[in-house]
Amino acid sequence: MKTYDIKKDILTIRKLFNITQTKFASEIGLSRSNIARYEANAIFPNEAALEKVYSYPYKHDFHLNKAKEMLFLGI
Repeated sequence: MKTYDIKKDILTIRKLFNITQTKFASEIGLSRSNIARYEANAIFPNEAALEKVYSYPYKHDFHLNKAKEMLFLGI
């Protein structure tokens, strides 16, 4: 089973694309309150919401896993 650091990943995505919770939520079809709850680790997204969150960077031609790998390796 994959483990996700949803809080960190959403914050990273929003920072990379310089977007607010409201804009991010609107663009992926979720509520701003759910994004806030994910970022606070108050709730964990269901599978459909995870897909929306993690597909956002790819739809904008940014590969989050590759970026994380590069940061880890210090590239």
